[in-house]
Amino acid sequence: MKVLVLGGAGFVGREVVRQLAEQPNLEPVIGSRRPGTKDGVEIISVDALNIDALTPVLANVDALINCITGDGHAIEQSTKNIVAAVKASARCNLLVHMSTMSVYGNQEATVNERSDMVADIGWYGAAKVAAEQTLHGQLGDGVYILRPGCVYGPDSHLWTTRIAKLLAAGRLGDLAEYGDGWTNLVHVNDVAQAAVNCLLRSEHAGIRTFNLAAPDSPRWNQYFRDFALGINATPVKYFSKKRISLEGKVIAPPLKVLERLGNKFRLNLDKLPDGMPPSLFRLWQQQIFLDSTAASEDLGVRWVTYQDGLEQSCQYITGMLQS
Repeated sequence: MKVLVLGGAGFVGREVVRQLAEQPNLEPVIGSRRPGTKDGVEIISVDALNIDALTPVLANVDALINCITGDGHAIEQSTKNIVAAVKASARCNLLVHMSTMSVYGNQEATVNERSDMVADIGWYGAAKVAAEQTLHGQLGDGVYILRPGCVYGPDSHLWTTRIAKLLAAGRLGDLAEYGDGWTNLVHVNDVAQAAVNCLLRSEHAGIRTFNLAAPDSPRWNQYFRDFALGINATPVKYFSKKRISLEGKVIAPPLKVLERLGNKFRLNLDKLPDGMPPSLFRLWQQQIFLDSTAASEDLGVRWVTYQDGLEQSCQYITGMLQS
């Protein structure tokens, strides 16, 4: 089976490609802007925002895994183009779509795949909700939607490197009630494992959706404490409501402006501190827990344990600091 991975050069996409290449009956192909090869895997030039460029590519593959990231327009338009190209293809009849737990919005409860989607937490969640609605409205078979929680592990900027930097700088620690929400952590290996297993266990039975979060995911305060101890970012600080408000409402906005300017003018942003906007603090206190029973039972996902994932992340950060 020839499998096109759109976004195969990204954090999750790279691990998906690696695991696909380990399967004797699966042949990964990376869809990117620049053609070539990487670790023996073919890279073809394809722009998912250009339907005329995408359609002929899907005529030559058996399945597609969509790991595309970007702004709201890119997420929604690429999904529309993917749907149109799949419908036009006589060969590509399997689609795995990477969504997110953000489609559940600000709900606070244990949520499963039958829970409502709510587009109330900003452009990203709204774009992902719209993308899923496009899939349900236009395709009826051979579609797998994966909704990962917070994807961590080596190379994860958001939930590994950023957290480590904030802990090391003394800008993050025990947030009391503001860090009492569930992390819904899922190791990048498990996200890729789920995507590959969709293909290996495919029954072409309509549209299937799966939450992805390790069952032993801790609360954020525990993650912050454990991570800080693992990278020697101690003592772990306690943060008052006043300090949290300062980070979210005073420090974060100008950092976001600088980040946008840096991206626009292609400046080196390595030394720019990470910001913590109010949305991040809302997530850290949100009492939402992803029920991933279906992924365990129907996809056969064998989760990386919290302790093993934490140890890998600490080793990765320690290696970065020593290099």
